[in-house]
Amino acid sequence: MLSRTVGGRRQCRVVSDYERLRQVGKGAYGEVFMARCKTTNKVVALKKLLMVSPQRDGFPIYSIREITLLKRVQHENIVNLVEIVTNKARHGGGVSEDAADADNSIYMVFEYLEYDLQGLLGAAKCDASVKITQAHVRSYAKQLLEGVSYMHHLNILHRDLKGSNILVGRNNQLKIADWGLARASSETVAKYTPNLITLGFRPLELLLGQAKYGAAADMWSVGCILGELMQRRPLFPVSAQNSEAQQIDQIFSLCGSPKRDAGAKGLAADPTYRYDLWPTVKEDCPNWHLHEAAEPKPRRLQEAFGGNAHEVRGSRPLRAQLGTSVRALDLLEKTLALDPKQRITAKDALDHDYFWKDGEVKRPDQLPKFLMQSAHDMEARNKERDAREKLMAQRAKQASASGAQTAPNGTASTGANGGANA
Repeated sequence: MLSRTVGGRRQCRVVSDYERLRQVGKGAYGEVFMARCKTTNKVVALKKLLMVSPQRDGFPIYSIREITLLKRVQHENIVNLVEIVTNKARHGGGVSEDAADADNSIYMVFEYLEYDLQGLLGAAKCDASVKITQAHVRSYAKQLLEGVSYMHHLNILHRDLKGSNILVGRNNQLKIADWGLARASSETVAKYTPNLITLGFRPLELLLGQAKYGAAADMWSVGCILGELMQRRPLFPVSAQNSEAQQIDQIFSLCGSPKRDAGAKGLAADPTYRYDLWPTVKEDCPNWHLHEAAEPKPRRLQEAFGGNAHEVRGSRPLRAQLGTSVRALDLLEKTLALDPKQRITAKDALDHDYFWKDGEVKRPDQLPKFLMQSAHDMEARNKERDAREKLMAQRAKQASASGAQTAPNGTASTGANGGANA
C-alpha cells in the first residue's frame, strides 16, 4: 500500500492526490469513479465506501471483509487493490480536507479496466462495430473460471458474480471485481445470509431458503454469466417488479423443477440427462414445501439453445446465429445443475472439453480489440435510457404533429385556429 511520511509518521495518501474524471459505477455499497493520479498520471478506479453513520456504526463490516480478502488474493484474473485513501490528511496539528467530501470518507483505489461484461453486452446491442465473437466468449469463460477456481481454492465465496462485476481491459484481460459481499467460507458457520447474490444470478438453493451454501452458489452465477454471453441476453431477466417467487418460476421454466427420484414425472427419457434431479431437495431447502405440489416442469435449457433435452449427445444442429457448440452447452448444463452437490466445480470446469476440443482458447492479447474508450454497465444503462427518452420524444412530436393537422371531426384543418374547411 502506498503511503507518505508527514511529520515523521507514515500515513495513507489522501483522495485529493487523485483527480476524479467521471463516475463509472454505483451500487449499494459504494460509488466508483474513473480518476487519475496527479503524481504518476496513472488512471485508476476510485471506490468511495458508503458509510451511513460511521460515528455510530464504525467501519462497515462488508468493507473490512473486502479489504481483508483482497489483500489475501493475488491473481491475474482478480482486480488489484492498489491502496486505501481518505479525504483527510493531517499536517502537523491541522487537518486538510478534500472539498468533494464533507465527511470522513474512505476510498479504495483499484487498477482501472475500460469495460465490464455487462457494458460490453449493452454496447453490442446498439453498436454494430462491437462484435463479441465465440473466441471472446471462450476466453472470457476460461479467465473467469481461472479466477473463481483460485478463490474457491482459498475457501473464499464471492457471492455477487454478475456481468457488471466482471471487468475487462482493453487487452481483453478479465478480472473479477466488487468483493463487497465476499467472505471466507467455514464449516463452523451454521448459516450464511441467503439473499445476497443479485436476484438474476441467485441459485435455486438460496431462493428455496438454504442457509448453508458453498462454492456451488458461485458456480450457478458463473453459469448465468456464461449463458448470457452465449445468447446475448440474460437467462433469467429481472425487472423492478420481480419477486423471488417469479424468479423461481423462471428457473423452473428453463431448468426444470427439482425431481426427487429417477422415475419422477417430467424427467427426460435419456438417463444421462439428469440435471434437474435433486433427491435431497426437501431436506436441503426449507421452502421446498411451497412448490412440491405444483405440476413438475421439464428442463428446457437445451431447447432454448437449439439442442434437444432428450438427446444430449445427438446431432441436432444448434442455432446457427448463436454459434454455440455442443460442448459449450454441455458446460452450461453442468454449471446450472439444480442440485448444488452435482454442480460442476470451477476446477473441473477448466478441464471441460469446451476448452480443449473446440480448438485452442485464444490468449487475451490474441482476441480482436474493441475500439470504444469505455463500456461499463452504468454507461450502457444511461445510453439505453437516453435512447428510450429520445424515442418517446420523437413519438410524442409525431403524435402532436399528426393531431395538429387533423381536426376533431376528422377533417383537415389549416391555421392555428383551424381556419376554413376546404
